Formats: sequence, C-alpha cells, structure tokens
Amino acid sequence: MTTLSFKNFVFDCDSTLVSIEGLDSLSCSEEISMKIRKITESGMTGETPFKDSLQERLSLIKPKKEDLELLGEKYIESKLPGVKTLFGIIGSLGGEVYIASGGLKEAIDIFADYAGVKRENVYGVDLEFDKSGSFKRIAKGSILAEDFGKELVLKEISVSGPTVFVGDGMTDVRAGQVCDMFIGFGGVKEREVVRKTCRYYYKSINLLGLLEYFCNIYVNAER
Repeated sequence: MTTLSFKNFVFDCDSTLVSIEGLDSLSCSEEISMKIRKITESGMTGETPFKDSLQERLSLIKPKKEDLELLGEKYIESKLPGVKTLFGIIGSLGGEVYIASGGLKEAIDIFADYAGVKRENVYGVDLEFDKSGSFKRIAKGSILAEDFGKELVLKEISVSGPTVFVGDGMTDVRAGQVCDMFIGFGGVKEREVVRKTCRYYYKSINLLGLLEYFCNIYVNAER
C-alpha cells in the first residue's frame, strides 16, 4: 500500500503549478511587460527583496479588480500537466494540499477551486481597490507581501505535521528551510542559483513525478 512521507504538501503557484508569472501576464504593453519581467526575475533570483519587487510591479501594472478574475482563468489555462491528478492522489492518501504564493490571492483562489484545493488552504497577497475597482494598495496584514511571509506561513502549517514545500524561486528556497523537505522546481524555468542551492530538484514539467519524492525520501534526487 502506498503511503505518504508527509502530512502537508505546500506549493508555490506561479511557474510551479502554472506556466505563467501572474503579474507579468497582467501588463498591458510590451514596454511595461519587459520591465515587469525584469523585476520579477530579479526578485526570483534573490537580487531584489520580494516586497520591493511586488510593490514596484503593482505600481507599474495598476491592476483593476476585474483583472484578477481574468488572471484566475489564465492560471487555469496555463496549468501544468498532472496538477489536478496529483492533488487528488494526495488527498486520497490523507495528505493536505496548500498553495503559498506571493501572487494575488483572489486570482489564485479561482485556480484553487479548479484544482480542488480548499480556499482556506490558499495563502496569497490581498489587494484593496477603490469604488471604481482600481488598485489602491496591498491590504494591511497581507503576510505574503512581506519578505519573510512564506516562512511564517510554512511554520504555521508545519505545526500540524511533516511538511514538504515545492517552489521555483530563491524566496521559496529560503522559506523551505523551515519545512521537513524543500524541492526546487525547474519544470517551467530552471534558475541556476536555485538548482545549485537545493538538495532536491525536480525538472520535469509533469507534476505527477513528484509523487516519488512525496512517498519516498530520496538521499540524492534530481529529476
């Protein structure tokens, strides 16, 4: 009988469960898109503090509330192979699936509904909008907007049992140190600095292969 090595299975969202970076896909012009992608990559490799990167991108994009619903649909369209099946298998074996992302929670919730993840298990950045639906600010108390927000969330989740975290960026690598296992993900974009830092690294775009890590703790595993 197959058994899981962990109780909690936590995933980053952008470039881990889906093939896009959410904020990058919201930009309306090529000029802004190029700026956003550069800022995003700087944050993902650890060159720029995440909070600064997020605020700078939001200031450039100025998202409207209606954009978040569209982004949620884009997330579903860009899902990676095996994601829904993987989550179903984890659940059937008694595991709990979480999403912890520096992306926009309202959009990630839509993807979570599709993928079968409970909304209370989704951690992301909340935004505030004015009456016209225009972006005002990052919501006060939005932990995932902070530089060490993921660490705090993962510590909270880990209290209930053994926890594994999967993510593609250096912020994920750092946050994953509080878990029982961190798996670097390079299926969408392989970042050399992440790969070199991780003991466990997964390069396939099909997420079902992660089950080998989840059911057996590897001493040295790069796929």
